[in-house]
Amino acid sequence: MRAFLSLLAVAAAAASARAGKGYENENQFHGRPFTHTDHTAALAAQLGTDNRPVEGFTVASKRALSPDDGSSLEIMTSKYTDLSNGAWLRVRLDFPEAKNSSDAELQTQWIGVFGPSGINASTTTPIKYSLATVDAGYATSGVADINFRVLNMRVPLDIIFFRDCRVPVYTDADRSIHSCNATLRVGPVTFADYDLPYRVSLLRRTDQTTMGVAWTTKTTTTGQKVWLQRVQSETGMPVGDASVFTPKAEQAYTAGDLCDAPAATYGYFNPGVRNVAVLTGLEPGARYNYTIVDAAGANLTSFETFDTPTAAGGDKSASLLVFADLGRGTEDGALTWDDYGRPALNTSRRMREDLDRGIGHDGIFHVGDISYAVGFLSIWDTYGDMMEPLLRRTAYSLNYGNHEADNTAATTPAGRTVTLFNGSDAGGECGVATNGWYPMPWDSIDAPWYSYDVGPVHVVAMGTEHDFRTGSPQHAWIEADLKAVDRSVTPWILFGGHRPMYIDSTYAGPWDSDINVSDMLIEHVEPLLVKYAVDVAVWGHNHVVQRLCKLRGGECVERSSGEGHTYTKGGDGVVHLVIGAAGASFSNNIHHPHLEMTEFGAYVYGHSRMNFESDRRMTWQWIANEGGDVLDFMEIVNTAAPPQPPATPGTGPGTVAAIVGGSVAGIALIAAGFWCYRRHRIAAASAGERAALRDSGDGSHAAPSSPFTRLEDRR
Repeated sequence: MRAFLSLLAVAAAAASARAGKGYENENQFHGRPFTHTDHTAALAAQLGTDNRPVEGFTVASKRALSPDDGSSLEIMTSKYTDLSNGAWLRVRLDFPEAKNSSDAELQTQWIGVFGPSGINASTTTPIKYSLATVDAGYATSGVADINFRVLNMRVPLDIIFFRDCRVPVYTDADRSIHSCNATLRVGPVTFADYDLPYRVSLLRRTDQTTMGVAWTTKTTTTGQKVWLQRVQSETGMPVGDASVFTPKAEQAYTAGDLCDAPAATYGYFNPGVRNVAVLTGLEPGARYNYTIVDAAGANLTSFETFDTPTAAGGDKSASLLVFADLGRGTEDGALTWDDYGRPALNTSRRMREDLDRGIGHDGIFHVGDISYAVGFLSIWDTYGDMMEPLLRRTAYSLNYGNHEADNTAATTPAGRTVTLFNGSDAGGECGVATNGWYPMPWDSIDAPWYSYDVGPVHVVAMGTEHDFRTGSPQHAWIEADLKAVDRSVTPWILFGGHRPMYIDSTYAGPWDSDINVSDMLIEHVEPLLVKYAVDVAVWGHNHVVQRLCKLRGGECVERSSGEGHTYTKGGDGVVHLVIGAAGASFSNNIHHPHLEMTEFGAYVYGHSRMNFESDRRMTWQWIANEGGDVLDFMEIVNTAAPPQPPATPGTGPGTVAAIVGGSVAGIALIAAGFWCYRRHRIAAASAGERAALRDSGDGSHAAPSSPFTRLEDRR
């Protein structure tokens, strides 16, 4: 009975989650502003009718009033306690002095969401904030109505108004607001249950029969578990008995685990308890329903469905979503501290749309630069909320970028490894936050490299922030891993690292510049990729999408051909893709005209689809957020003869010779007869059938026609 109810719940949740999508324009896309979905209906549903109406909304009792200047801050929604995750609040600011403020002064008047309630706001940073001027009438009326979508982050929250408080920017050494004082404060805003499971994600494991499931709670003593049921892919009917898995529940990290400011000081936010359950005994390529239940077995989350990654095999297929440099966006348009990567919200929605079509069911490969929290740790909750609808449905794998791992020698704790480029791009996180939220199957936080198989492809994740030079532990691991690949089982190798080995970029000079890092990777890592015939390499770091020719030693060994932008599998070189345009602001340093190796380059937000079709063909597409169009694409085709199955008893050469009386002429006669038969079939077939017959058995694949126009640059 329970399994039947679970199927009904899955169907209802899927219908609700996948109905009525809307997409916004991109932040910084061709200079056009970022706009947001109209959530008026969702907000209005939370507004009561028991208080006096104000422009169609009601006034709640939470109101702060300044006796000095008559200003006030008020929560307008009738409900602000016992909220659910993602509830909407309308906040009204009435600040008469705004009418006499200069443009510069208006930019110092803003409202922030802080947690926990009662915190000294000058010692921390807001979870999110909005300038009062987002209300177009504020400068003339002194009144601003601002909508906030608030997350259950395991603590009560306050809403605070600041005046004369400049919002720091990324280039400021100190991005705190210690010199600012809160002018008005309302709260606490409370949630129904701080131990409900949120930020749920499926995590890749190297064993194809296992999967991680992670979620966040306030405490370790919830007794929560994962309930899992295998179902038929076609009908959704249960297969066998359900299983229950107990997580390891522990504090994700503390301020003492982090390496430097701001992460360990004014940017710290308690991440709570990360529960990680390892599902075992899974069938590769099968479908499962799951939910998180409490100690009594009651459902705490809606039922969700995922497909386990396809079993390894040269005759299998695999579908992955691949991207780098994502960031985060917010549904309400509010800014997160050090706001960065707002188009990521649209990228995540496009990928969810792909999953609805069955694309990407074998997992996600995120090639570094994850949330761009850079030490402002409440952002990890924002990122987890944005990605949860996607990560609940397909396995997540990632590797560190500079904004997760980089740390200086001076601030690296004893027993930890200094990152290669000795920088501070991670804001003191030094890999701790990423590992706490999304632990990968690497050996340790300072050895962030691993690999796994899915269908016909072996995926290798290297760590470009850690020493990869000849003689390093990582270099030795890469060679050992590539050497051990059985190409009859996984004929394709996909290699991924954050900083690019090849990049069309003008950024040179510093030790960690694009050009210098490229030279290092070409010197130390490329010989391994060529030696072990890696097919395709994906990179990020530079916020652009580029498709480069097949390269070796800085030279093109093959260019794409035909309408399909086709490369040949093998050939002593690697096809390189830079896919760092998932959400972060564009780098804008590509050469004009492009370098000779660059076959495509554009500044267009989106993500990649990668499909591997047995040992014969793989395809890549860049999907633009705006319109969901395929902006660029390529294929790698195996033109070698397909492997022949081993001879079985009674069909070997000796048997054939016996059948034809040991006569070579007899064998030739059989071959000639088959040739005549095939010619007759082709002559009698339709045009489509003739093409299929000509291609059958000879290993050739004609390049498909494409309706898409090749674009060199779309800035």
